[in-house]
Amino acid sequence: MFTQWVATFLSNRKLQLSFNRQIQEKVELETGIPQGSPISPILFLLYIRNICRLEIEGAYSLSYIDDFAITVTSNSAKSNCKKLEGIALELMSKAKEAVISFDINKTELIHFYIKRTTIEEGLKLGDLEISPKPLVRWLGVFLDSKLTFKQHVEIRISKAKAAFYLIRRLGNTQRGLSLQALRQLYIACVTTIADYRIQCWWKSKSKDYLLARYQSLQNEALKLVLGAFRGSPTQAMEIEASIPPPKIKFEKLCNNYALKILKFKENHPIKKAYIEENNKDRDELADSSSSSSSPRNSTIRHLL
Repeated sequence: MFTQWVATFLSNRKLQLSFNRQIQEKVELETGIPQGSPISPILFLLYIRNICRLEIEGAYSLSYIDDFAITVTSNSAKSNCKKLEGIALELMSKAKEAVISFDINKTELIHFYIKRTTIEEGLKLGDLEISPKPLVRWLGVFLDSKLTFKQHVEIRISKAKAAFYLIRRLGNTQRGLSLQALRQLYIACVTTIADYRIQCWWKSKSKDYLLARYQSLQNEALKLVLGAFRGSPTQAMEIEASIPPPKIKFEKLCNNYALKILKFKENHPIKKAYIEENNKDRDELADSSSSSSSPRNSTIRHLL
C-alpha cells in the first residue's frame, strides 16, 4: 500500500510556471521529488541511505540531507588528503550506482591545525584540483583553520546589525512602532540571527572577546527599545526591558542543548561524538596525573 502511494506521488508530475502574467506550458517531470512536501525529505533520505551508511575506516562522516562532511585525522596533511581522495572516489562510485551525481565544484577542503604555519596541501578529484580554504561554511556555521569562531561571530553580528538598523527605522521615541513592538522585533529578528549556533564556540578560549561583540549589539538595541540616553547603565536597561545579558542567555541555550543531547538515542552521531570526546578527556586527565610531562601530538583535520 505504501509503495503504491509513493509510486502515485512521484509519477505523472507536471510543472507550470507563471511570471508577470505569462503562463508557461506544462512540462512533464520524470526525476526529482516535489518541493515543499513534508514527505519529500524522507523519501530523499531513504533513496541515499546506502551512501549515508557507508562505513569509512579511519574517517568520521556526517551528512545533513545532501551536505556531506568527511573528517580524517593524522599528523600528516599529505596522508589526510590521500585518504580523502580515496573516500570521495568511493562515494562518487556508490552515488553513480544509485544514479546520483555529486557537484564536485561545490567541494571544499579545510585543514584544522594548531601550528602557525600555513598548510597548502590540496587534493585532486578527477581533473579538478581542490585547494584548502582558510574559512568554510557548513550548515550556517563558519569554520576557520584554528577553530576560533571569530569570523563566524563577526559575520553573524554583521547580519544581525543589518536587521537591527532596518528595525531602527520603524520607530523612535516620538513616532513609529511602540517600545513593546521594537522589543519583540529585536528578540525575534536580531537575536535569532546573532545567536545562531553559539553552542559551537561558547566554551572556547576566546569566549570573553566574542561575548563583548554581542554585548555591544544588545546595548544599542536596549537604548532603542527603552528610548534611553547614551550613558544609561547597561544592567538597569536590561532589567527594565526584561532582556537577560548575553552571558546568561548563552548559558541557558547551552544547558538546554546539553539536555537535548541526553535525550538522543545512543546511536545518534552527535551523542556518539559527545561520549567519545568525554572519554578522551578522561583518558587525558588520567595520563596527565600519572605523567605530567607526556607530549601531545598535533592533529590535522580535513573537512570535505
